[in-house]
Amino acid sequence: MREFHPIQTSGDLIRRVTRVLLVGLIIGLIASLAAQALVWCIDFGARWINGHQVIYPRLITVITPMLGGLAVGLIVQSMREQRPHTPADVILAAQSNLKLASLKLKDGFLNFIASMISLTSGASVGQYGPIVNIGATLSSNLQRFTRTEHTVLIGCGVAAAISSAFSAPIAGIIFAHEVILRHYSLRAFAPITIAASSAFYLSKFVFHNQALFELPEIKITYLSEFIGFTVVGVLAGLLAVAFLHAILYARLLANKVPLHTRFKPMIAGLLVGLLALQLPDILGIGASVLRETLHAATPSALDLSILLIAKILATALCLGFGFAGGVFSPSLLIGVVFGTLFGLAMALLFPETNIQIYAICGMAAITSPIIGAPLTTILIIFELTQSYELTTAVMISVVFSNVVAYRLFGRSLFDFQLKTRGYDLSNGRDPLILGTQSIHGITRQNVTELHTSSTVNAAIKQLTETQLHQGFIVDTQQVFVGKVDLVQLIQYREQGEQRLETIKDLINPHCLRFNADTSIWQAMQDIKGFVGERIPVVNPDDQHLLGVIHEADLIDAYLTSVKALRNEETANA
Repeated sequence: MREFHPIQTSGDLIRRVTRVLLVGLIIGLIASLAAQALVWCIDFGARWINGHQVIYPRLITVITPMLGGLAVGLIVQSMREQRPHTPADVILAAQSNLKLASLKLKDGFLNFIASMISLTSGASVGQYGPIVNIGATLSSNLQRFTRTEHTVLIGCGVAAAISSAFSAPIAGIIFAHEVILRHYSLRAFAPITIAASSAFYLSKFVFHNQALFELPEIKITYLSEFIGFTVVGVLAGLLAVAFLHAILYARLLANKVPLHTRFKPMIAGLLVGLLALQLPDILGIGASVLRETLHAATPSALDLSILLIAKILATALCLGFGFAGGVFSPSLLIGVVFGTLFGLAMALLFPETNIQIYAICGMAAITSPIIGAPLTTILIIFELTQSYELTTAVMISVVFSNVVAYRLFGRSLFDFQLKTRGYDLSNGRDPLILGTQSIHGITRQNVTELHTSSTVNAAIKQLTETQLHQGFIVDTQQVFVGKVDLVQLIQYREQGEQRLETIKDLINPHCLRFNADTSIWQAMQDIKGFVGERIPVVNPDDQHLLGVIHEADLIDAYLTSVKALRNEETANA
């Protein structure tokens, strides 16, 4: 039993607590500053555009998003992957070991600039995706200065960014765990909480940040309205799926446009600008429209219907054609408009219906399945309203919308984006992590080779002396051609009168083999049904035999990697 040393234990505790506090505070400060900088730039750009629209209203409305798209296209082409970054990249970085998605400072900065230009020029994209990306990028690059896992640092940056942007620290904490990390542990929870809290207080008392929207006090009038909350959830799930498919279809359409990628955002900007001549409310994140819709006493159903369709089309065009930005803010506006329309329909049946409650339920029910964060969405509403009654109504709508959207589309837009890039998160982190670990480290070099010119007796003698049951055959060019079993050789020698001089015709050329760059995850999938002790490893270029892997070594490497992952996810401190 290990002895207990109070002094050593106290010193270790103080060091750990100090590190957690410093990491959380520093990341909270950095992420909050970045979030406020982006919000300030967006507001400044919006004021500049509005000021010039007095002189050249129609020209500015069309030209600004078009020129913004051109600038974004040129900037994105300078990024390593030549595409805007989204929260999907943050999720992949947190779920992998940074070999699949490293959040480079250069790409993060360029994505930040591209997002700022997109939002400032009036593109129908959101500001919270870029805020999440810059928070995660800045925090992950602090790993070299701290003894903290990259997953924890990314979680801290994301939580701080959401907390600062929404003035909702609890929602930021849950979002980091629910969407980014996808597991809970005290090791991650403590610094993430500190980061979210420090970012919230900094934005509130230093920058005097206001919430995106303030919700009026709402009461549920009829018990039967809970049926309405269920229906709005189901319909919102269907609309969310339609919105997601519109974004994906716009991406397919953009791929068919015979222009260089750098010019495609400009095309979307031109189309959105022309559409905005008749519907200026589709430009930008639509914060003012969102507030007006939430507080309007008698909104027009026709105007709302046109705005709903136009906002979906504009957002799909902007995101599909390559503008940098998020999907959260447009989803909020689409959800509010849809919920308000549903509330107007309910008011025909129940005249005293509070339309705003359906607007809020629609907002949450549309947004949550798109970003894959039902708990976060519910908590945002609660933190903004402090109303259990309203939160209960929102919870019902969110549950049903997520059930519908999950069945028809999947967990979220981000998961779908990763799946199209070959990263399926439905099976957890294990395939991603183990998929980056090669079998090279467990390959044994001391392999006994047989040659195609070897005689049967010589092969039996060689395998018997080395106490092996299988021999791996190479030709005169050292190319691996197959294997032969000792039992098979002995049986052949003992049967019949006709004898082969060499083992060439006894070789099994279709035996299982691994390339040197085969991952542990792929190897574990390939050995299903395998019978034997060793598996040959060949060079993928010239098929030369490099060594062998023992099945026990492969299983041990797999279990060791999985155990390390579980320790990271379930560690208590």
